[in-house]
Amino acid sequence: MNQQTVRVLLIEDCPDYAGVVHDWLSALADEESAGFDLVWRQSLGEGLERVRDGGIDLVLLDRGLPDCPGCSLAAFRAAFPATPVIMLTGVESELDATRLLEDGAVDYLVKHICDAKTLRGAIWDFVENPERIRVVR
Repeated sequence: MNQQTVRVLLIEDCPDYAGVVHDWLSALADEESAGFDLVWRQSLGEGLERVRDGGIDLVLLDRGLPDCPGCSLAAFRAAFPATPVIMLTGVESELDATRLLEDGAVDYLVKHICDAKTLRGAIWDFVENPERIRVVR
């Protein structure tokens, strides 16, 4: 793989989990022939503003955010239907995963199961197969 930098926006309200994701991506960048620029925002509103500024390749989106009751994917998709999103959730539910994927998420990761290699796999699957991205209307 060529040297490539993936610009990732993490929208996550838990600072501790944001730190874990940062550490994972930093370690992976050291192992891979690619890098990750990670930007973190704590709310959906702040995340939407950051996406509006441009320069984001992929969003890691927490399913439940304090400023977005219910599922954050619907609100994100309303503003940015073509931006690729990997959902992060604390809830392990096959039905929820299926629904989120049908609604346009490119992947669904359960936080307490996810590790650095799982996250890397999800990101590289997107990078290597961008045709999987669907615009949901």
